[in-house]
Amino acid sequence: MLRPFCIESVYLFQSEDLLAALEATGVKVGVATSVRVAQWNAAEIYPSATNPALILTDRQRAQLAMFRSD
Repeated sequence: MLRPFCIESVYLFQSEDLLAALEATGVKVGVATSVRVAQWNAAEIYPSATNPALILTDRQRAQLAMFRSD
């Protein structure tokens, strides 16, 4: 059986900031904690570079693109 390895997107969270934001909104932190869409969008580093904490080089982006499913 073939099970391809695909990477569609990559996110980078600052754990302290994320935990503080979750706790401030009353979200219970645990195994299946929900992260809001706005937090996912702000943390994305690939394919969209919305998180300024880590900017990928063109080479890094090209290497990740090799794992896309399309």
